[in-house]
Amino acid sequence: MLAIALGILAQGVNVAVLVILAICIAASASFPVLMLSLFWRRFNTGGVVGGMTVGLISSVVLAMIGPAIRGADALWPLVNPTVVSLPLGFLGAYLGTVLDGRDMDNEKRFDAFLIQVHTGVTLE
Repeated sequence: MLAIALGILAQGVNVAVLVILAICIAASASFPVLMLSLFWRRFNTGGVVGGMTVGLISSVVLAMIGPAIRGADALWPLVNPTVVSLPLGFLGAYLGTVLDGRDMDNEKRFDAFLIQVHTGVTLE
């Protein structure tokens, strides 16, 4: 339903711009979560939810008020809002992690996970 509504709003917009916006939305929602889950020992479920939510909402809102959708009436000057929405995704992930509290069991398993990620070797 949402995809249909967005498709109707995007009539007449250059396809290349729509591809840029799709990549922006995907990157802003998933890249902070991916990077922090690989390299930050304390990262937890609250950070995943916070990072994906803030990254997704900020990228969609900035795209909707930008020149790609609104044209000359744009409230936001950039066609590609990633320069702002990606750091907001990192901020949401950080705040979600801090507000959710520490998970000591998860932090204890992080070293084995890190070795598996970088080498492919599973430590049991």
